[in-house]
Amino acid sequence: MDIVYQSNALNRYGYVLSVMGNYPLSIKYLLQSEKLAEKVNDTNSMSDAYSALNETYRDAGDYKMAIYYSDKERPLWTSKNKVQMMEWMNHRGDIYERFNHLDSALIYTMKSYQMDIAIYGKCIRSAIPMFLGNIHAKKGDTQKALDFYREAMSMDSVEKINKDLMEIYDGMAKIYISTGNTDSAIFYTKQTLSLGKSSPFPLSILQACTILSDIYQSMHNPDSALKYLKMNSSIKDTLFNQEKTRSIQNLEFEDERKQQEIDIAEIKFQNRIKIYGLVAILILFIILWRNSVLKRKNEAH
Repeated sequence: MDIVYQSNALNRYGYVLSVMGNYPLSIKYLLQSEKLAEKVNDTNSMSDAYSALNETYRDAGDYKMAIYYSDKERPLWTSKNKVQMMEWMNHRGDIYERFNHLDSALIYTMKSYQMDIAIYGKCIRSAIPMFLGNIHAKKGDTQKALDFYREAMSMDSVEKINKDLMEIYDGMAKIYISTGNTDSAIFYTKQTLSLGKSSPFPLSILQACTILSDIYQSMHNPDSALKYLKMNSSIKDTLFNQEKTRSIQNLEFEDERKQQEIDIAEIKFQNRIKIYGLVAILILFIILWRNSVLKRKNEAH
């Protein structure tokens, strides 16, 4: 089977597992995809692997590894690769937003938004305004956040991108809570849970359950509050167990990377020895040749 095809197949499977919240298994397959792509030095496959890994580590809450793979993808593209650069900037902005580096997030995501419009005449990637909605919501600009969420929602509703819709609904619900519109907050969180029945994206479901539990507790409705608190706890337990598995994977990854660095250093050291040996032989040859020339001259006299 073609190596690029294998890499792409592993990448798609790993990404699906990531969306479903199985981060350890997702990372396992994505790392295999990365190795195959690097083996044949296929730019598109390497970019896909690095991008999927940075998204997966981002959703798993690992900022260091998300940035690592974002940095690894960046050198693959130049300013000539406008679409790829736009995608990279959007993903980078999302990492910064997720870990609350909001000024950096806004710079990268807005640049991506502007590039999308420059390339296509309008923004066609719904994830970009969704991320801008998240950023402005965290910055406290609720109107801008709602405007971007609605822009993203209009695209996702047509394209049926349920993962993004769930994140948008949760974002809008949090805004409506902050403005005292409890009914709208309940409506949008329940929209998330409805989509979650066919699109199990645990982070959004967890967020929706948390919001609903808090709302019903504030409304002195203990039965409903307990219902969503139990759902919340169940998802958290699953993600916590995965976190332990992922931590072990990260240790293995670090060990493997350190071993690669040792192997590279050893190869460089051996190469230096070879070079030094050749230089020594050359110097010795020059000395012998010089001595031979001087000897012949002396004999001639």
